[in-house]
Amino acid sequence: MDQPLEMKRLDTVVRAISAAGKSMRLYPPSSALPRQNVETAVAAIEDYFTTGNAVIALAVTRSGFASGGEQLTGSVGASDLVDQLRDHAVAELAITPGCSADELLTFLTTIDRSPDELRLEGGLGVALTGAGVDTIRVSDVQLTVVDTAASSVEEDLDEFLRALASDPERLTSWFAVASAGDPKTFEEGLMELVRVSGPSGYDELLHSLSSAFCAQSPDGKDALLRLAMDAGPSRDLTGGVFCYVGSTEIAGSVLGGDFGRNMLSLSSALTRLPLDQVTAQVRAEVQAMLPNTGHTSSEADFLGHMLEVRERTLPEPALVDADRTYRAVAEAASITDEVIEKARGAVTGSATILSAASVRTLLTLLDQQSDFDLYCDTANSLAALVPKLIEQGDFATASRVFTELSHRESMADSPWPDLSSRMSEALALAGGPRSMAALIKAVVANPELAASARALVRYASEDGAPALVTEAVSLKGEGLRVAGQLLGRRIIDQLNRIAPQLQWFQLAPVAELLAKENDGHSALTLDTLMRRPDEQSRREVLAGVAAARGPISLRIIEGALRDASPEVAIHAARFLSKSGEPTATPLLIKRLGELDLDNNDFALGREIISALTRLPDPDVDKELARVAGRRALIKRGHYGEIQDLVRQAQAFRAKGGADQ
Repeated sequence: MDQPLEMKRLDTVVRAISAAGKSMRLYPPSSALPRQNVETAVAAIEDYFTTGNAVIALAVTRSGFASGGEQLTGSVGASDLVDQLRDHAVAELAITPGCSADELLTFLTTIDRSPDELRLEGGLGVALTGAGVDTIRVSDVQLTVVDTAASSVEEDLDEFLRALASDPERLTSWFAVASAGDPKTFEEGLMELVRVSGPSGYDELLHSLSSAFCAQSPDGKDALLRLAMDAGPSRDLTGGVFCYVGSTEIAGSVLGGDFGRNMLSLSSALTRLPLDQVTAQVRAEVQAMLPNTGHTSSEADFLGHMLEVRERTLPEPALVDADRTYRAVAEAASITDEVIEKARGAVTGSATILSAASVRTLLTLLDQQSDFDLYCDTANSLAALVPKLIEQGDFATASRVFTELSHRESMADSPWPDLSSRMSEALALAGGPRSMAALIKAVVANPELAASARALVRYASEDGAPALVTEAVSLKGEGLRVAGQLLGRRIIDQLNRIAPQLQWFQLAPVAELLAKENDGHSALTLDTLMRRPDEQSRREVLAGVAAARGPISLRIIEGALRDASPEVAIHAARFLSKSGEPTATPLLIKRLGELDLDNNDFALGREIISALTRLPDPDVDKELARVAGRRALIKRGHYGEIQDLVRQAQAFRAKGGADQ
């Protein structure tokens, strides 16, 4: 994948998780907003995994998050999340596929707890494992705080800032340089000047800043105006500065920069700036300056209108309430559900009557026909009506057509030698794919038709039965259940026939039915599906066979542990750990021993260790002890993370956390 695009998606993930954490702290538990933000973050995580990566690994650095040695720009907006992880002594945050909204919610709730409290319980990693969070892992580090003697540098810096705050000329130069850089840094610099000035020097600082502001270029003035428009300490500071600046100067500053380019942004600035008592004077000055700056009288009127709109405290009434014409038209055009259903019933009824009349007419013509070709054409026309009859739910008339055609097929005293074969063709047309697909849809919509439908299924053509099952698959669980009622054991034969042609998102329920059947043909079909080149198909098949629980399921899951896709293998490990099979533990332990844990197989190895942690088998403790006892002269790759994870697993099991 393109490296810049991958980093961009990682930035999106970091910002989304940070926003979810902030909303949980700002809003009460009863609010739906935190949950919505968590779901947005999960969607961003899932979007990243569509790139083919098996894990999101975020290193916690001094300046934010890093991935692959490259700093993420999304860390700028995620400082709260970085600080929380740093307080918990986390060196790396790892997220694997399958992360749910509940797991992310648990993670954000856990990191909000006191670090000291969590350390007494074994650390953040143990707390996450105990809460059932399998897809989010943390690697801990031991941080040592180095006490340094306070130097005189800080004192010298404070003295420099005090001198700067009281010298308008030097402050003007600093203002020009700072406002041209990062707005956050500029704001922090202003707050430092407030800090060193203290209450006694605050008025002198405001006076110096007002002089510096008036001497700035339009870009420099815009930088301070932007800070003043948002709530915070900078707004209060700027409001004090404006007390020492004349209304004419303020109006010229607002109109002469970016905010004066159009009336919308100008009205926003004049509404949001902390002008206090000089608001009216500044607005009047701006209106007076507009003609001299190339703006028309229409723009001046629009500015006045927008200022009035932005100052309204009540919402503007809806158009349908302001102009009753719209509501009157809507009421005149409204039609009740009862009328609509009555009209629909009339149309359906007339169509059914017309179709039944057509059948009677064709049967009469069939009895009167003496020409063989015309006789066959009439029979084909009769057969072509069957799909429409079934779609209309007129199973009785459709059954009559099948009976008439079947009777003529079996006539012993036929005047034409080829009549039987031509009637067979007409029956195949009547019981073709369209008829059978309509049949399954009709029964799903109205289960009371099931008995009549079973009588019609007997007439399904060679390609009609596969069409019925294909349509049932598209209708998901209910469709397959109804198809089983209509076809009985034959549905398995048809599923084996059509399974290779199904799309990936249709495979899970089909795989579950085949795995429950537990026969050789179904097993061969499942093996074929597991050899599909796309991992989405293999994951769906794996989910289906895991839901079936049986000998075939266990064999396929065991094979999936060695799948070429790490994500498929990870899903197999999860399913196996939750299967309840007595052989699950030996299979996972065996696979763990085959992996290169510190390098290529890190993601799968981590998942298997997490899966083993919850299994009560005593052999798990021996395997964890084996991995924990590994020694490496040079600790390469993910050695430290694996060892840390094993220690967390052992601590969790020591507290009785394994499933009983």
